[in-house]
Amino acid sequence: MPANTNSLQGDVLHIVKLVSVDLFQIKVVRQSLNLVLVTLLLVELIQIYMFLQKFDVFFLIQYGSSFTGTIFVLLSTFTIPYSTQLVTKMFDQLKYWDVENGDPKVEEKIRREARRINLYLILYLILVASSAVFNMIPNPDDVAMMHYFMIARTYFPRWENFFFWFFRFSYPMIGLIMMSPYIQTLYCCKCFKFQNLLLLSALEELECKFEDDLILDPMFQREIKNKLIFCVKLHNNIQTGCLKMVKGIKYLIIFFVTTSGWLIICLIFFSIYFQEMLSGKYLRFSTLTSAALILGLYLLYTGQEIEDVTSQTFDVLKNLSWYRWNEENRKIYLMFTIGSQNPLRIEFSENVIVGYSLGAQVAKTVYSVISVLAQLKDFGR
Repeated sequence: MPANTNSLQGDVLHIVKLVSVDLFQIKVVRQSLNLVLVTLLLVELIQIYMFLQKFDVFFLIQYGSSFTGTIFVLLSTFTIPYSTQLVTKMFDQLKYWDVENGDPKVEEKIRREARRINLYLILYLILVASSAVFNMIPNPDDVAMMHYFMIARTYFPRWENFFFWFFRFSYPMIGLIMMSPYIQTLYCCKCFKFQNLLLLSALEELECKFEDDLILDPMFQREIKNKLIFCVKLHNNIQTGCLKMVKGIKYLIIFFVTTSGWLIICLIFFSIYFQEMLSGKYLRFSTLTSAALILGLYLLYTGQEIEDVTSQTFDVLKNLSWYRWNEENRKIYLMFTIGSQNPLRIEFSENVIVGYSLGAQVAKTVYSVISVLAQLKDFGR
């Protein structure tokens, strides 16, 4: 059984890692993040002041999505340095099995999926860039839709054009910032999935098609013991890595979920009460909405994948010919089986488990909000 190696070396998800992890370790990018953080913090403070000065329901509906969106970008900007360091340290400290050391069929399966994921990310980056470009194109309704444009016009009329284009040219960077925490989570989840596929392959090698008298063969029992210990260590590393990731971002994810929920509600409010402003801006909203939906749905799908793949570990262990092993190996097998009964889940709380169930809950909530708002609008008429 080959020795464990660091999974970040020769990573099959090299493009995903480059965009979500390596990019934010470059000094210029880190400095740009700091600039964005300071700028958005000032803008948000001014927005809070203006909301307190003019507390009007329709004013809140009109600019609520801009206000909440700024909070979301601030949260993402604040999170990226921490999450990047967390991911890097996690894979540096925990040793994983290199893909090249696995079964050739499993290696090809992993590489094929990794190529698809890298390609999907490239296409997704094109979508995000397109959305940024469409939003950069000036529109007469920008001041009525984006609060920071209104702030620039109100408080800095002489510098209005400068600030307008400053905000517009920041859209590509903001798009990258908003998606990066999610891409980092996807990267970790896919790495855990690939490691579990290698684990399943190693477990299948424990199934021997020999005579029952092998129980008396010390060489055979020693080989089984070494393979079992290797599989136990790999399984523990996968579990530990996932728990470290969840623990590291557990409280941040609460803020992300809360902010995302408010942002969705604000966008729904705006879409219902200011439909006329959406006219002629379909490319803006379609690309922006598609980018958000695709990333969110794929994250839910990946979380469900982790649960499904890790549940196979227990199924494979149950079908092994453990009766051919000696007492020592049976004890290791028993502890391994007990430890793998529950599938691995990206679980942040009892109600927040990344998977299909979370997607269904979000869909029901959004549908309920839309129904209530539509009824309120009809009642207002």
